[in-house]
Amino acid sequence: MWRNSLILLGCLAASPAMGLSPSPDTDSGPGADQSGGPSAEPSQGEDAKASVAKDILSRIETGWPKYDATRKGQLTFAEFSSWMNDLRAENGNGPADDSIMRLAFALTDSTHDGTVSKDELTTFMLSRNNVKTSPNR
Repeated sequence: MWRNSLILLGCLAASPAMGLSPSPDTDSGPGADQSGGPSAEPSQGEDAKASVAKDILSRIETGWPKYDATRKGQLTFAEFSSWMNDLRAENGNGPADDSIMRLAFALTDSTHDGTVSKDELTTFMLSRNNVKTSPNR
């Protein structure tokens, strides 16, 4: 649960996922062929990205019912803030600065309708954690 909290909180920290974002694949090390180029086998970076995606999807699925108090399938700014600040508290941090929270909400609300859907939150968290797609999407 701790790792999941850090992943989701990437939008509220100074750096994405508080430094837990998977690093980009390189042309050497595990997963590279002898010519120095990427091999056809999945690299550790790809495995890490898949793990991050699964963590994000799981955490959003389990947390959504608690924070979508209106049961309308949308989070208001207050619901979004409550969730993000609860995650920060789980990690021993105080509430995020209001301006940071408003920026995170605005970036997540891709439709600019004043609410955040589960899809918007998922898309934002995946992109914020350098995961382009998830295994289940």
